[in-house]
Amino acid sequence: MVFKKIFALALVLVLVAICTRRPLDGKLAERLPNTCASAQFEETVAALDDLRIGQSLVLSRVESRSVEEPFDYSIALKDGQGELRALQAKAQSVREPRCLAHAKALFVRYLEETLEALGRRVADRDFGDYRRARESAESIYEQYRSELKLQEGNRQ
Repeated sequence: MVFKKIFALALVLVLVAICTRRPLDGKLAERLPNTCASAQFEETVAALDDLRIGQSLVLSRVESRSVEEPFDYSIALKDGQGELRALQAKAQSVREPRCLAHAKALFVRYLEETLEALGRRVADRDFGDYRRARESAESIYEQYRSELKLQEGNRQ
């Protein structure tokens, strides 16, 4: 009988403690350290590097076409844009560790800028616009590389 009363009282105290617990001050994700495992880091970087190679191949195929042959060039340009969109979708679907979230966002932006630059590489526009847009995209890629170097210290 005494044990039942002690048990009931302890149960009530536990329930009161659970119900009156105050919520966390901030999001748990903000309080976690920004580190990631070396294997995850390397997998993500390798996946994004593969996409970069694909992007380079697409650009080289389009740039190798002569503007003097408008039909072939326009087909190559449309195909290249479609391939870049597919690469961009693949980049967005790559699962990244916490420490590479910003780097991945930069890489996706790099592919977006490359796609926009490729849209400026049409026969009736100045190729200087294309070159400037490509240089802008390459500067974003350099930011991505800098972010990777910065996050090297956050690997475990």
